[in-house]
Amino acid sequence: MHHHIKISVLLPISFILLLLTTPLLSQQTIICLAGDSTVTGPILTKDRAGWGWGLQQYANSNTVIYNEAKGGRSSRSFRTEGLWDKTLAHKPDWILIQFGHNDQKGKGPERESAAETDYREHLRQYIEDARAIGARPVLITPVCRRNFRADGSLRDSLAPYAEAVRIVAEEENVPYLDLHEYSVKQIQEIGPEGAAKFSPSGTNDRTHFSLEASQKVAGWVLLLAEDNAPELAELFENENSTPSDTRTD
Repeated sequence: MHHHIKISVLLPISFILLLLTTPLLSQQTIICLAGDSTVTGPILTKDRAGWGWGLQQYANSNTVIYNEAKGGRSSRSFRTEGLWDKTLAHKPDWILIQFGHNDQKGKGPERESAAETDYREHLRQYIEDARAIGARPVLITPVCRRNFRADGSLRDSLAPYAEAVRIVAEEENVPYLDLHEYSVKQIQEIGPEGAAKFSPSGTNDRTHFSLEASQKVAGWVLLLAEDNAPELAELFENENSTPSDTRTD
């Protein structure tokens, strides 16, 4: 008799605990990052990381970020090398997509994509694939390089790719973050001397970021998200949190 009473009490308690924990698990939001070396995680033993690593520093405790960005990849090679399939396999709620640097002419046929044609088609396919699995794609225009002319003006070769992102995003009705325009404005404002502080320690690298600069650029991404993808921005309310997931492989 006593055994029956004990079992009848324990089972409901176990069931209640299951009900209480299940909603907590389901509230976890998965974000994937697709891009190149300006988005990647940190390189071991080097003061260098893409803004994706910086973004992880701001994620709240219910947000998991899988950074599948990889150096040297373009909108073409990211797919052909299987990295896009790997991204989709995480079954993310959101996918942030930034390409352009390695799509430019001179990168070779395995990577190049003209801003007016193939690059746009690649972006459309990414959007279609993301939506097909229930993910919400967000396009990001390529962050600028920090090369200056003799007169102190910024030399910008990524503008056609940034414009292509804007056009595709508006056509496909997806949010986009104009990181290119914002970064051009910020870097132009601080000039060559200020821009040099973004480079990894001991280098004159005008494309990649130090760990500190990675977080600064990530802050720009979040500022843009507040206006253009507010539901995404809400996942990064705690700016003092540590990364909830720092996997970059």
